[in-house]
Amino acid sequence: MFSAISRHWQTLTQPNTSSETEILSLWAPLIQSGLTVTESIQLLAEGAEQAGDKIGFQAVLVSLGRGLTLFQAIQNSSLPISDSVLQGIKSAEQTGHLGEMLWLASENTKAIQTMRAKAWEAARYPLIIGSLALLILTGLIIGIVPKFESLYSRMGSELPEATQFLMSLSQLVQHHGALTLVGAVLLLTAFYQGLKTPTGQIGWDWLMNRLPVISPLRQELFSHRLISNLELLVNSGVVLPDALRASADVIPSPSYQRALIEASRSIRQGQRSDLALNQSLLSPLMRQLWSLGVRSGRLTEFLRIGREVLGVRLHNRLSILTSFLEPTLMAVLGLLTGGVMLALYQPIFSLGDAL
Repeated sequence: MFSAISRHWQTLTQPNTSSETEILSLWAPLIQSGLTVTESIQLLAEGAEQAGDKIGFQAVLVSLGRGLTLFQAIQNSSLPISDSVLQGIKSAEQTGHLGEMLWLASENTKAIQTMRAKAWEAARYPLIIGSLALLILTGLIIGIVPKFESLYSRMGSELPEATQFLMSLSQLVQHHGALTLVGAVLLLTAFYQGLKTPTGQIGWDWLMNRLPVISPLRQELFSHRLISNLELLVNSGVVLPDALRASADVIPSPSYQRALIEASRSIRQGQRSDLALNQSLLSPLMRQLWSLGVRSGRLTEFLRIGREVLGVRLHNRLSILTSFLEPTLMAVLGLLTGGVMLALYQPIFSLGDAL
């Protein structure tokens, strides 16, 4: 517990740093202009506006001065460079394509950030509407239902099942609201902690891969991320088995990770590259591009095409999903509120019919 608090405190108190995309976008043109690695990092350190950037670049310069490779120097620094980009840097140092690799890495990270922002935009509206619906229903149950409960108790007539359920729920919230809230928080906490376990991650991954709307979108999101990472690594000189193995670390899905590791192992054992990867995990477009790229010997070109086309397709799909969710969720909110009001007034309607 104390170690977790210590790590959290260090995160809050450490100097601010730029994002990986910002660092790569500034670094790539310096290398492509002909500057050496040391000269480019020296310029970045001198022009850094964030204290964390200056500390990180200076640490890289010190490590390079001690004879470490660029890969080792960045790995030992505090710069926010991902493992996949580090692998690309390691190979690009040997092949002499560091400038191209950094430019491609900056473009890929920009595309991934754009997709994340679009996905969050699509998820933000349901969260807002869901919270609003919860507040409205809670207000109705606490403020309105008790007034009808006292009225119906004086009438002495038998209430419909929907009304009885609503009255019972109101009594539960009124008399045991704090206990109910604590129980809900504990359940959510247990669920969240369970998702962090290997079994929980596998179960959640299995469920997400079978949901009607989520599964195809998730498949294309992961395919886009995979194809972007493979393009970066293969262009940097990483052999395909190593690129597949490294890509497994950037896909947050146990099924994809197992498939990529197995594909890497199969290719090393001599299996054809276009047959080694589990095709069911890829989007239809990526299956076609992967097969064409491997068979034609122009994999990097087809990976680039796939990244661009999948990026446009994902952007359009997320836009359509967002525009569809807005009226749908408003309709659901209206149905929930109307259902509560109907359950409240149903005994009055029944009494009117009897009279």
